[in-house]
Amino acid sequence: MEHSGLAPEPQPDLQSAWTKVVAELPPNQRAWLRDSEPLTLHGSTAIVEVPNDFTRNQIEGRLRGSLERSLGEIFHREIRIAVTVNPDLDVTPDPDTQAI
Repeated sequence: MEHSGLAPEPQPDLQSAWTKVVAELPPNQRAWLRDSEPLTLHGSTAIVEVPNDFTRNQIEGRLRGSLERSLGEIFHREIRIAVTVNPDLDVTPDPDTQAI
């Protein structure tokens, strides 16, 4: 078996790819993704957790195209995003539980 001497290009991991993609967004769009967490890349689907339905709707609506395009460029293939809600990610203080 003949080798070309070139090592295969390492595949980026989803966490670093997501961080790069989010960092390249305009600040107003980046704010929606502040509390998001990339979970896994399953085949060509990036599974991302967000803290609430509002954020999920922003990603699935306004941001999906640019996020999928940017991830596709990084992974050199078409990537789709699946968004799941995990309320534990919501770090916004609950006014009912804050001390006065």
